[in-house]
Amino acid sequence: METIFDRSTLEELRGRLAGAAYAPGEVDYDEAYKAWNLIAHRHPELAVIAAGAADIIAAVRLARDEGLGVGVMATGYSVVSPCDGGLLINTSRMKGVRVDPEAQSARVEPGAL
Repeated sequence: METIFDRSTLEELRGRLAGAAYAPGEVDYDEAYKAWNLIAHRHPELAVIAAGAADIIAAVRLARDEGLGVGVMATGYSVVSPCDGGLLINTSRMKGVRVDPEAQSARVEPGAL
């Protein structure tokens, strides 16, 4: 399977990511977009496994520049965010949870279970 991205565009994105990016045909591509929900059938042009907010920003900017739709998969249970032919942002590795009892607030990243 071919990707619409040239090698330099992919390598430039990968150089900015703390996470990873996979195009069709590459090792780990299938794992990057596979959902727990087996009725989800996604075929993104690029799958970005985000390690933090900066990765999400870089992925969205690339999608904007390339005119691609964006889908987000937090934990893989939902099928409501299609991204066929677009860019999938997988946030399953973003599992941080911080609680501030004094401020009575919590910050929970999207991949937290």
